[in-house]
Amino acid sequence: MKKYLLLAFLGLCSVVYAQDIRINKFRNEITVRKRNPTNREVFRERGMYGDGRQAQLWLRVFAQGRFRIEVGGQMMENSTGRYRFFDLNRGIQMLSIYENGNILVYRTQVELTENTRLLLDFDGYDLYLFGEENIDDNGIQVFPNIGGYKPMMSNEEFGQFYRSYAGKPFDKDKMETFYVVQKGMNFTTQQIVQMVKVLSFDDNRLELAKTAYDNCVDRENYYKVVDAMTYSSTKEKLREYILKR
Repeated sequence: MKKYLLLAFLGLCSVVYAQDIRINKFRNEITVRKRNPTNREVFRERGMYGDGRQAQLWLRVFAQGRFRIEVGGQMMENSTGRYRFFDLNRGIQMLSIYENGNILVYRTQVELTENTRLLLDFDGYDLYLFGEENIDDNGIQVFPNIGGYKPMMSNEEFGQFYRSYAGKPFDKDKMETFYVVQKGMNFTTQQIVQMVKVLSFDDNRLELAKTAYDNCVDRENYYKVVDAMTYSSTKEKLREYILKR
C-alpha cells in the first residue's frame, strides 16, 4: 500500500513540475511549423548566455539622422545616436555604419579585447577611438578611462563655442572660456588647432595645447597642434610634453 501511495505522490509531483514549466513559457502570438525543441542544457553548456570573457562596443553618432550599426553579427538601428553592443566575440570584427537604412557611409575593422569595452565616436564623416574601459564579468566598469566618457564636441557645437571663444578680446578671456568647456567636452585635433591659432602669445598656445591633450579624441594627429606653435622652442616643449605622457 505504501508503495502505491509513494508512486501516486511522485506522479502528482511530476504533474505539478510540468505545470510550472508550462507557466514559465511565453505564448507565441503567431502560428509556426512545429519542430523538435532544443535542449536548454546544451545552451548552458555552450555558454550561450556569455562566458564572462566577451567584449563590448559602445558607439555614439553625433550626426543627425537614422543610422544602422553592424558589428560582430549584431545589428542596431535608431536615431538616438547611442549604440551599445554586448557579448561580442573577441578578435578582429568588421564594423559597418549605414545611414537611412541602407546607405553605407563607413566601414572598418576593429579589434575587440576580452573583458574590454571599446568606446567610439562617429561625427558623420570620421570614426574616432575615444578609449577603452576594463569591465568585470558583470559588465561593470573597473578602471575608467582618463577623464571619463565625455562627449566629443560636434562641428555644429564647436562652431557656436568658437564664435564665443574667438570673440573674447584677450588670451586670458579666451582660455577661461576653454577651461569651462573642456571639463565636460572633448575635441578633435583640428578644433584644438583652431583654438590655438587665435591666441596672441606662444606661452598661452602651449598652455592650452597641453591642457587640451587629455581632451583630444585623435591624438595620433596632435603633430598638427605642434605645428601651430609659432616658435621652434615652443614646439619642442610641446613635443617633450607629449612624449612624457
